Amino acid sequence: MLIKNQGQTLGWVLAKNLTPMLRFDRIKENKTQLLVNRDSGWQPLIDIAPSDTFYVLEVSPSAEFALAISARGRNTAALVRLDLADGSEQVLHEEADEDLAEIINFDLYDGKIDMVIPQVGDVTTVGFTKAGKKLATLIAK
Repeated sequence: MLIKNQGQTLGWVLAKNLTPMLRFDRIKENKTQLLVNRDSGWQPLIDIAPSDTFYVLEVSPSAEFALAISARGRNTAALVRLDLADGSEQVLHEEADEDLAEIINFDLYDGKIDMVIPQVGDVTTVGFTKAGKKLATLIAK
């Protein structure tokens, strides 16, 4: 969930209980900084250049990782698992020729993406969960 605000803070990602988990702030050189809510307060995690695609889809229930669409360090967007301890990304799905088109996510707070449709109109869907695989099979037919 993204909430817009006037000023330095651009938005937040909330947990299921509406607790702010992540915060996006505008910093110098028009960069965006992603901060994580820790016991000691807001801690900077990563800086995002204005030319990079990056947005968070959801935070895992354990708050260990976030699922995001990211083109940081790549020419195309990828579905990534962002480690909330060190900011590293694990690519879960990357489309070589173009950005991801659609994400199907049945439960926003389970730490899982159900399905990815890499191109609109394409039948090459990627089902990640049991429900996503079932839907991908139906779409492919």
